[in-house]
Amino acid sequence: MTIHPDGPRPGTDPVLDLSATPRTEERNPRTTDLDLLPTPAVLALLHAEDALVPAAVESVLGTLAGVVDEAAERIRRGGRVHYFGAGSSGRIAVLDAIELVPTFGLAPGIVIAHLAGGGDAMERAVEGAEDDTGRGQADAAGVTAADLVLGLSASGRTPYVAGALTAATGRGAFTVLVTCNPGSPLRSLARAAIVADTGPEAIAGSTRLKATSALKLILNSFSTALMVRLGKTYSNLMVEVSATNDKLRVRKVRILREASGADDTAAVAALAQADGDLRTALVALLAGVAAERARQALGSADGSVRGALTALGVARLHSAGRRRGLFCIRIMWCAGGVAGRERALLRHGRVLEGITLGWNVAGIVVLAVAAVAARSVALAGFGLDSLIEIGASVVVLWELSGTGEDRQRRALRLIGGAFLALAAYLTIQSLLVLADGYRAGHSVLGIAWTAVTAAVMFALAAGKARTGNALGNPVLTTEGRVTLVDGILAVAVLAGLAMNAAAGWWWADPAAALVIVFYALREAREIFLA
Repeated sequence: MTIHPDGPRPGTDPVLDLSATPRTEERNPRTTDLDLLPTPAVLALLHAEDALVPAAVESVLGTLAGVVDEAAERIRRGGRVHYFGAGSSGRIAVLDAIELVPTFGLAPGIVIAHLAGGGDAMERAVEGAEDDTGRGQADAAGVTAADLVLGLSASGRTPYVAGALTAATGRGAFTVLVTCNPGSPLRSLARAAIVADTGPEAIAGSTRLKATSALKLILNSFSTALMVRLGKTYSNLMVEVSATNDKLRVRKVRILREASGADDTAAVAALAQADGDLRTALVALLAGVAAERARQALGSADGSVRGALTALGVARLHSAGRRRGLFCIRIMWCAGGVAGRERALLRHGRVLEGITLGWNVAGIVVLAVAAVAARSVALAGFGLDSLIEIGASVVVLWELSGTGEDRQRRALRLIGGAFLALAAYLTIQSLLVLADGYRAGHSVLGIAWTAVTAAVMFALAAGKARTGNALGNPVLTTEGRVTLVDGILAVAVLAGLAMNAAAGWWWADPAAALVIVFYALREAREIFLA
């Protein structure tokens, strides 16, 4: 970044010497025979010159990045961004500023464009407007020390821009010159300079060609990166679109669908619950919370969707992918995009729950036979735990068939109820066994089943945790903890059965079960207090 450490040099005269010829006014040796060429050749030459613009802009991206960060910080502190320009430069500044409001939901008056000659100059040339230094100073009267000012001058010598930069500097604003003239005398009037040297135009002096194209690329990049820094995007999607027409209303639903994986019906419903606010609806869907809670999280995160999700403890798939499994995630994206990836994960979650359900249905039969044969209270209790696990699996399968926040909340509470029921059963059963000193018989079938069940439940719990985190689905993640408890309970029952069979320690089974009570109660508490 070209910066004068102490600001513009004092005593600089804003009335410029126009005798020097800027690069944009020089003749281009590559196009001297332009008027003699057939039309296809003329167009080819113009296109060849335009192709030089991206490289010129690329060379200033480092400087531009510093200006973007400065602007973002000033806006967060209540400042504004001002564009000043004349002719084509000023017109693209106006277009850039006004499009930020509907595109990114930026409040009016944050990025302001000032065009020499006023609004009339958008439709017709206003004679002498760009030469009016005093008008530039007057138009900058509203600039404050909190603001950032961009003066756009393709030729680098526009008096209107000189006046605006001088006045803005006097008010303590951070001033930036954007030009295509490396020798611009305006550089001394600004604290920083972004100079994209596009060279002579195809038609000498016609800066509406390469120079203005470069300024447009710079402004578009500046304002878009600024919106990203201000949290106006999530991934590469706009999340504050103002639905001012049918196209934008459809876009809001599409953005919500693509970002969350929800279908059109769920997306429309979420928008309705969020009073049409796209960010609130998105956070509500991704985090599985009510619209009001999503709104509160956004408020605490300065409107950032990612910040709100972090505050709510939600890890989305593409974020987790940077830490592990990035290659697999990329394959899934190529296979079908966000929505396809979400559907694949939902199918995987249903498969895991189906296996859990089937295993526990079989477990009830096996444990009933073993419990009756051995007259074992522990095996009978483990069978009851399998029944609770069946209920939890049914709840999750039901929830995975839809994406509504109300459905998720009800499902979570049912799982919390299953935890409480499990804790109540274990507490009562364990205390009764400890009080009575009841000694169960040995059961080879029971020992074998609980050993295999422990391994199966741990594997299923790990799969549910991974899939639930990837989906951002708290119900599946929570039910994974139910399955984990089931696996821990299997280990406790197995240990009790084994110690009873090997050493006659009848009290080991109920004592181990009481440890599970604490874990189950903790999980239930987290669910009901969330």
